[in-house]
Amino acid sequence: MATNKFLFLLHLPGPVHGSSIVGKYYQEHIVGKNDIVFPIQLAKNKLDIGRFSLLKLLKVSLQLFNIFLLSFKVEKFVLFYTSSGFLLYRDIIIRNILWRKKGYLVMHNKGIKDAIVPDFLLKSFFKNCEVILLAENLYSDVEKFAKYSDIHITPNCLFQTCKIAPIEKDYSTLKFLFLSNLLRSKGVMEAIALVKNLSDRGLNVHLDLVGMEMDVTIIEIQKSISGYEDIITFHGPKYGNSKDQFLEKSNILIFPTRYPKECYPLVIIESFAHSIPVLSLDNGAIRDIIDNDLTGYVFDVSASVEIMEDWIIGKTENEWKNMSVSAYDAYVNLYQLDQWIDITKKALIL
Repeated sequence: MATNKFLFLLHLPGPVHGSSIVGKYYQEHIVGKNDIVFPIQLAKNKLDIGRFSLLKLLKVSLQLFNIFLLSFKVEKFVLFYTSSGFLLYRDIIIRNILWRKKGYLVMHNKGIKDAIVPDFLLKSFFKNCEVILLAENLYSDVEKFAKYSDIHITPNCLFQTCKIAPIEKDYSTLKFLFLSNLLRSKGVMEAIALVKNLSDRGLNVHLDLVGMEMDVTIIEIQKSISGYEDIITFHGPKYGNSKDQFLEKSNILIFPTRYPKECYPLVIIESFAHSIPVLSLDNGAIRDIIDNDLTGYVFDVSASVEIMEDWIIGKTENEWKNMSVSAYDAYVNLYQLDQWIDITKKALIL
């Protein structure tokens, strides 16, 4: 007989990315002692994300069988769903296995409205479920299938318990940071071009590139920064305290992402916490996070490097310092872990 338990179907580390970080904090702060956690990630590492294999197909079959068995023990479920690919079909099957249960579908990457899946399957997926979104701006991705009355907005936070102290930034040199996987769609090549152009126009600039090699290779990075090695440095992936050291010494995050599944990038909140304004593009929920000319600037997704360059050149040191202070204030007022725990528990009626 079912008891009053939640079944939490979460992405958890292994691969460290936004969804798995949030899953870890669900496990630590949202899951109750009588609830069940079932990890649904399949990728062994970041390079394995999105790749199909027969081994993954076997793992999915085992997952579905185990979820069927667990369905008799719970009354509600929370599913971190995937918005595209064969894993979306898996998630649709999971939802139908649990069709008698009250469900909450948690979005961590957009793309449902463009998914190559028949509408009737997506309607069955969302039917009688409540949907947890990270920002109001993301409702457009699911509005065809989910009623607005079934939507809950639970913005991400800085997922750590220790509050970070404000950092007074010096803007005599513009110390740019690119902190993301080296995906072309994340804007790494635009970041390099931007800093090279600013240097050519006489600004004191430096760019630290921090991230794992993906579809942009180290060799390509090295070729693109040739002749500019004194102002652009590639460091590879960094985590924990090593990553924090770059956030502490940088004073602007450049994140011109056109990544099609971009939702609510945690790197922006990390930057705010380290008193760093952020320059990005109008993609996903980014416009809901950054206030123009206050905590950074959100350019149109079609903006060229030259448009970003001209905006930067027009800023004074004092304006940058004011944005730095406002970025930190946004972190303090909006992105604390206890706030996230409270709003998430209210969404799940815990």
